[in-house]
Amino acid sequence: MKKAIIPIVLFLNILVSGCFSATEDSFLESRWKLVETQVSIGGPAEYVPTETEEYIEFLADSKVRKSNGWCGEGIQTEVSYSEDGTINTNCNNSGKMVFERDGEFLILRNPNCIEACDYKYQQVKK
Repeated sequence: MKKAIIPIVLFLNILVSGCFSATEDSFLESRWKLVETQVSIGGPAEYVPTETEEYIEFLADSKVRKSNGWCGEGIQTEVSYSEDGTINTNCNNSGKMVFERDGEFLILRNPNCIEACDYKYQQVKK
């Protein structure tokens, strides 16, 4: 009986660890709420809490939706993203933004900013 338990425990351990690693790296069908911004126009930059109600939602087929629009439209819009961390916003001033996972946060950056232009999002349940 003891010999039968060991393979079962090992199998379950492998199964569970595989599930956690797959969901940790995947953005597919996840929703993120803006919690802090870091914007500098010449001075030191640090994250400050925001009260702006804004969400980013990664969808199937490499689409990402932003509740307030990617180009300042103030309405929900969808654009495409790639697994390398690039969002193709199709905005006039900067056609791309980059994102990365930083622990429990998603950091969205505008690479065209000379100083800091970072937005920190925290994952929320759908």
